Amino acid sequence: MKKFAILMTASGALVLSACNAGTGTAAQAKPPIAHVDGQPVSAEALDIFVKAQGGKAFAELPGAQQEQVVDSLIKLAVVAREGEKQGLADDPETHAALELARMQVLARAAVQAHFKDAKPTDAELKAEYDSLVSKMPKEEYEASHILVDDEAKAKDLIAQLETGAKFATLATDNSKDPGSAAKGGDLGWFPPEQMVKPFSAAVALLKDGEYTRTPVQSQFGWHIILRTGARPTPPPPAFEQVKDQIAPSVEQKRVGVYVDNLKKNTKVESHFKAPPAVQGAPSPAPAPVQQ
Repeated sequence: MKKFAILMTASGALVLSACNAGTGTAAQAKPPIAHVDGQPVSAEALDIFVKAQGGKAFAELPGAQQEQVVDSLIKLAVVAREGEKQGLADDPETHAALELARMQVLARAAVQAHFKDAKPTDAELKAEYDSLVSKMPKEEYEASHILVDDEAKAKDLIAQLETGAKFATLATDNSKDPGSAAKGGDLGWFPPEQMVKPFSAAVALLKDGEYTRTPVQSQFGWHIILRTGARPTPPPPAFEQVKDQIAPSVEQKRVGVYVDNLKKNTKVESHFKAPPAVQGAPSPAPAPVQQ
């Protein structure tokens, strides 16, 4: 189950919140809860405000908390009204923030309306399940490693191994990976995708009991890897057990197709030009060895 969940996370099984947000039916207009300088503060705004704070509906809150929430929203409206009086809506940054908020709300509403009666079918869920299962590794490995900063040091340690030195002792004394060094370099069992690619590729080529005769370089340094075991990956959970977990992945793909189709059928003129790459610019920070 854990391996399957990891794979689902890697597949990006997240979806716009609109897909899970009710039916999208239009709310009946209610009397405003207040007026600020003659401008109404709607009950619908209160409902959204409350749900954004804690997820509960306004009617579910105890009376004293309802009073506090109403007061908070009125104070928000008072300060916003002051911003309007000062003409801050015309400030470029504020205007852009309002524009973005409007786009986000309308986009969420459009997705919700499009998919309100379109839950994923069992056939779609099963197809996604089969796709995820097909990408699962067939084996997982047990290994130890020694991580050092330079190739020369790694080669020296390999030479010591070849003359009878104990791997665990060298790992404890030399590895800069503190988590595994304290255990003689032991990383335990792991699926290949849990490690950076140079590491997992090297492990796959070894036999149990073998170590890498050539140092393996990754963004973290130079590794000497000892493979201590391999076994078949545990079978995935049955489809019926996980189909509800798969639904967000299917929904996200649907949203992606919907958005791509809208873009194709909308007149878009992009005026953005990517700046030239800057030599020597810092690269993003690497992920840990064991992710």
